[in-house]
Amino acid sequence: MRLSFSAACAAVLPCLPAAPVPAQEAPPHVSESILQRQEGMYAMEAALDALERMTDGRLAPDTGLAIDLAVRLSVWAGSLADAFPDTPASRWGPASRARQEVWTDPGGFLARALALEEATGALTRGLAAGGAALVGPQTRAVRAACTACHAGYLAP
Repeated sequence: MRLSFSAACAAVLPCLPAAPVPAQEAPPHVSESILQRQEGMYAMEAALDALERMTDGRLAPDTGLAIDLAVRLSVWAGSLADAFPDTPASRWGPASRARQEVWTDPGGFLARALALEEATGALTRGLAAGGAALVGPQTRAVRAACTACHAGYLAP
């Protein structure tokens, strides 16, 4: 089941144990789609950071929380492509850090989004099957998918 980008953000945001990102009031010229996309990315980063901290011992392991975070990452990853509508406000908004390649190379971008969806799905399935030992490699695979996409599609 695929959720809309807005629904995925709403699913991810409430459960994050990581330090909160300070709320900032958006300038009036920033589009809602860019704000939602950025909130979703920050939520994903916080969830992934929490999983990495559990993996390396900086946060006490909590299988229930890990599964919840992984599911939320999976949901958001499944809606990632929808977070980048081909509209002027999404493409050229001053707050956007997305490179134009998101829209000029949609096949490459969608391949990266699919790789993230597959990595988060594997993490979720591994945790749900009781494979806590697999969390480290699967969490690193999710991080690698994020990094690969950002290398080509996120402006510095």
